[in-house]
Amino acid sequence: MTPRIPYYKKGFKINGDWIRFSEGGFDEWCVYINNSIPLDKDYFTSLEDLKNEYGRDLVYSSFQNVYDGVHGDWTRKDRERCYILCEKTSKDYNKPTLLLWITLYMTMLAEEKKKKAILGKKIKRLGVYNLLYDEYPIDYIVKYMRNMRWYKLKELMIQRGIYYDK
Repeated sequence: MTPRIPYYKKGFKINGDWIRFSEGGFDEWCVYINNSIPLDKDYFTSLEDLKNEYGRDLVYSSFQNVYDGVHGDWTRKDRERCYILCEKTSKDYNKPTLLLWITLYMTMLAEEKKKKAILGKKIKRLGVYNLLYDEYPIDYIVKYMRNMRWYKLKELMIQRGIYYDK
C-alpha cells in the first residue's frame, strides 16, 4: 500500500511548511519554503546540529542516500519517490528532519536543472563533506565555493575522493 503523501503539483506541505518549486531569478527551479528561499547556511546549520548529536558518519550516509536518489524531473512519480526516500532517511533520527532532507533533495535537483551548471548537485556534496569531515565553518563553505571555478571545485572533490560521475 502506498503511503499518503502530502504533495501538490510543485511540492509538499510538511508540518505546516509549504516547500515547492517556483520561478526564481533565472528559471522555474527555485526552491521556496513558505515564501522564502532556503539558504545554504540554514540547512548546513541543521546538518551541523545533526552531526553534533548523531555523528558525522550517519549524517553523511543519510545525505549520500538522498544525493543518490536525486534524478529525473518533478513528475508526480518523482515527487512520490522523493518523499518516500526522504521520509525513510528521516527515520534514522528521533527528531523531525523530513523537511531538511526534502529541502536538500529539491535544491540538488534544482542544481541539476540549471542551464550551464557543469557540476550540478556535486557542489552540494562538496559543501556537506567540507562541513562534516573537513569541519570548515559554514560561512567559509558558503562564501568560498560561490566564487570558485568549476574545475577547482572538481579538483577539491577528487582530492577528497568524492567526485563520481553520478
